[in-house]
Amino acid sequence: MSESLLHLHMVTTERVIHDDEASSITITTSAGEITILPHHTSLISVIKAGEITIRKGNEQATYAIAGGILEIRPGSSVIALIDAVEHVSAIDMERAQDAYDRATQAMKEKVEKSDVDYARLEAYIEKNLNRVRTAQKYRK
Repeated sequence: MSESLLHLHMVTTERVIHDDEASSITITTSAGEITILPHHTSLISVIKAGEITIRKGNEQATYAIAGGILEIRPGSSVIALIDAVEHVSAIDMERAQDAYDRATQAMKEKVEKSDVDYARLEAYIEKNLNRVRTAQKYRK
């Protein structure tokens, strides 16, 4: 690996999303949006619903992500364990908006806020709202 590149290993429970070099990685964490460059300090952080943008030279790939764990290791190695991920070009805007609308309606009908289903609905709403926002941001 080149001294001027990172190595990103990004996976979900189902598959490897990215296992290659990158010149920079921008990702949404619990501390806010961060950009990781080669020789970044070691870090472990919670990934929040948002987006991850991977750059290598003139190429760029952006994904909507639903959360996970991020580890930056010495030697410019980055590991991202992602709960759910979708490339912006693969997001079906209509389906994402419908899912968000249905979850929002179900949330309004929920009376017991301490219910486990309420927490699941909140997470589902956050995930689908993020999908809609990310797709709108990167599609013209």
